[in-house]
Amino acid sequence: MERKLINYLPYIVRGYAEFQGISESEQPEFETVWNSSDEVLNNQFIDTATNYGLSKWEKMLNIRPKGTDTLESRRIKIKAKLNTIIPYTFRTLLQKLEAISYNLPFEATIKENSYLLQIFTEWDIQGQIDSLKSILDEMVPVNISILSQNKISGDCKNTMYLCHGLGFCELIAISDAGNEYVNLQSDLLVPSAPVFCDLLPLDDVGNEAYSIQSDLMVPALSVNCDLISLDDAGDEVHSISGTAHVPIGQAFTEKINLHD
Repeated sequence: MERKLINYLPYIVRGYAEFQGISESEQPEFETVWNSSDEVLNNQFIDTATNYGLSKWEKMLNIRPKGTDTLESRRIKIKAKLNTIIPYTFRTLLQKLEAISYNLPFEATIKENSYLLQIFTEWDIQGQIDSLKSILDEMVPVNISILSQNKISGDCKNTMYLCHGLGFCELIAISDAGNEYVNLQSDLLVPSAPVFCDLLPLDDVGNEAYSIQSDLMVPALSVNCDLISLDDAGDEVHSISGTAHVPIGQAFTEKINLHD
């Protein structure tokens, strides 16, 4: 603790070992008194009260906290109970909502010539919604309908840096007759990844046209592009093209035809 008992003595005696020893031995007792006095002062106000101070407020207001309530949620319930002002008006309702909002956004409106109270909140502090329900049950007349919605927004935006990955593209076609046209395109900017592209058509008769295109900018990778055709008859057009920027890695393309 920064407050030292020796500093309260006159300068003329601070250098004596006897006074230093006495002050050092009494220092813990005075620190206990100082801490207790600070706690007494803090417990006079709800915003700074400790567990002891909040329990006194709860006992006076007949509030039973849950075992999962935090100090902040208990403060919200105490404030909601203390802000009970009769008669209940819409302005009073807004004041009570402001007291438990903790500067989080909310909107409360009553449509003109209607009996519908709309409350939209964006609160995520534990105990706020329970306090809101308690306030509405206590203040809003029974002939007023209530529409209350709470929205908790989550920021899921993030940047993903892919250092290692696997990309796989496989196409298997089995047919007796028909015209087929397959077009596979991909633009990859992958720091380090094996990329596979397989095409396996099995047919008897047909006109086939395959186009596999890829522009790769890959510092370190293994790239496979396989094209396997098994047929009896037919006209085939195969196009495999791509641009690869590969400082470190291996890239290869295979084409296997089995036909009569």
